[in-house]
Amino acid sequence: MLALLVTAHPDDECMFFGPTLQSLRCQAVLVQLLCLSTGNAEGRGAERSVELVRACEALQVDRRDINILDDLKFQDGQSCVWSPDEVAAAVDRQLQQHEYDLVLTFDDYGVSGHSNHCATFAGIRQLAKAARLAHTSKPHFLMLESVSLLRKFSGPLELLIPRSACHDIAGDFVTLTASSSAAIRSAMALHRTQWLWYRRLFILFSRYTYMNTFKPMLV
Repeated sequence: MLALLVTAHPDDECMFFGPTLQSLRCQAVLVQLLCLSTGNAEGRGAERSVELVRACEALQVDRRDINILDDLKFQDGQSCVWSPDEVAAAVDRQLQQHEYDLVLTFDDYGVSGHSNHCATFAGIRQLAKAARLAHTSKPHFLMLESVSLLRKFSGPLELLIPRSACHDIAGDFVTLTASSSAAIRSAMALHRTQWLWYRRLFILFSRYTYMNTFKPMLV
């Protein structure tokens, strides 16, 4: 099985999708990563691209399965507006290269409300809608659930909340848990340009270090 994870910036894969990378690997699912920007908001896009590759390799994602776009249309920044049409086109080019079973990305709030995360969702939602209209069964589009502030920073306590857990990646509601939250923190630390005090706290207390919950992308 082949999955495509689409993120907006280098470090998204560690801050938000670490449990997904670990859990899918344990299920023998090959995960490829498409990062839509180099994270060049501070002029450090080249550095951040290298950091992304190192962090992914620490999470057992081969560098040959990583595609980082350096496109003026996708500049990192809350005030940088990404066109959903352009996002859809960029992701569709990736989809044409392989027969993916699964596409994973943010939901409409994008965990943090960052405009680039939201635009990533909006673009992929267009592809999901087109796939549904064409009655194609693959890929299956899933979006990472954004939760309330309290739950967001509940850390491992979130694992104690009763839920109908499902590890079937073709299911309607998917819960993926980290096999090693320490490994995710270590991978995030490889994003040295981003390893500031508040991100250290985030990666320690965020539920996204310990688990991910996905829902089908409704169109």
